[in-house]
Amino acid sequence: MRQRDEIDRLYSTDRWKKTRLIVLKRDNYICQECLRRDLVEPGNVVHHKVEARENIELFFDLDNLETISITCHNKEHPERSGGRKKKKEKKGVVKFFANNELR
Repeated sequence: MRQRDEIDRLYSTDRWKKTRLIVLKRDNYICQECLRRDLVEPGNVVHHKVEARENIELFFDLDNLETISITCHNKEHPERSGGRKKKKEKKGVVKFFANNELR
């Protein structure tokens, strides 16, 4: 387990709590990752698209934050539940998901 640091402390600040609430309301508490797959699932985790450890300047940037479900967040960060760290995706790569039309 890694040691806690200054980035971890940012999550307990009033500024983060206000920013988090803004993002949740903006996204209507709907998981944006699921929504990209035409699924509507509730979300209550505010996720950094570019990880805070990669670019701390984007920590409070609303364009870098999105609401996702705990399930999607665990898929984004499998290392937090004992799995292996997810490989970094290349920027500019488009994700494609199967849809339900062909079933």
